[in-house]
Amino acid sequence: MAIRVDRINGQNYAENIVDNLLLFDSGTWTIASGTGTASLDTNNVFAGDSSLKVQNNTPASSLTASNSVQSTIMPSTNRYQLSFYVKKEIALEVIPASILVYHNAVLVDTQSFTIGSADADFDDNDTWIRYQNDKIYAFDKGDDITFQFRIDGYVTAELTSKLYFDGVMMNLAKRNNTIVPHYTKPNLAVNGDTLEKLYNTPGWGFYVEDQSVASTQVITTTSALLQIDGLGATSNSSYLPHEIKGISELWDVVNNKITPISIGDGYTVRIDLEITAKTGTPTELVLELDISGLATPTIVIVERIIGTGKTPPYTVSVGFPWFSLTTFIANGGQIFLRTDTGTVTLTERQISIHRISNGNL
Repeated sequence: MAIRVDRINGQNYAENIVDNLLLFDSGTWTIASGTGTASLDTNNVFAGDSSLKVQNNTPASSLTASNSVQSTIMPSTNRYQLSFYVKKEIALEVIPASILVYHNAVLVDTQSFTIGSADADFDDNDTWIRYQNDKIYAFDKGDDITFQFRIDGYVTAELTSKLYFDGVMMNLAKRNNTIVPHYTKPNLAVNGDTLEKLYNTPGWGFYVEDQSVASTQVITTTSALLQIDGLGATSNSSYLPHEIKGISELWDVVNNKITPISIGDGYTVRIDLEITAKTGTPTELVLELDISGLATPTIVIVERIIGTGKTPPYTVSVGFPWFSLTTFIANGGQIFLRTDTGTVTLTERQISIHRISNGNL
């Protein structure tokens, strides 16, 4: 049974190591079992901006709220305490509830408690009540601890039962007090969801035109789509962002266009072009990044001028950053080339695309 505690002078400070999602200021909570709802509530708050509101629409049966993204990683092999705050708002109602503790996805403890009293002199209604665990947990460094919040089934005349959870704290148990220390907000360590996004963010793809049989592209004064088939021996997709690795690419080798991943992403690109011949007297090659998806450049977001005054053969490189919003995601990015006069013949062609930021962060 979880033990109800009160603040005691002289309690020591301790760092709160739980995932930031257990501050209940963000994230989505769902019903793992039972009938009801789980949501963030900004009107009943112990710490931060909101609390977890759990409502059971069939009070005779238990209801469990969960979040599949939360992940509290143990910073060291040690002994830990757990505490939490709970609030109810139905007077003279005694509500049984539990917090379920999972160790590496396996249920290892159920901290059961009751809140409220049928006696008006002892009923703590509309008040945040703190509880602490009745046991010390021994966890190893790197262990993944997660929690579920449950309203247990009971007999009541009410049509629904409802509790608010907040102020969840896990801390080292090696303190002078057996009572848990004063509550502190979770530290600023990156939560599991954000870590996953960060892990998935960076990466690059390198796409080269196959030259096992000589392949050339002649550029004239009419805009032409840069063609790179990605079949060249040095093409490399081994270091794509983990989010798409083995699933998709940053360059569509069939339609010859850039394919960004998410709205709000940031990228940088480098394009290398080998000029092996020219006719007439072209002085510049105009490169345009277009996101219209049409056969001719219509929505140009980047334009670069490449000098062509040297005597072929030689290679030119051009690079620039860009970001992807709705139109870019929908249509992809095409690279068009044209000369100011005459023609330019391109032989080796390659593009390197690097994702440097994630629009979901």
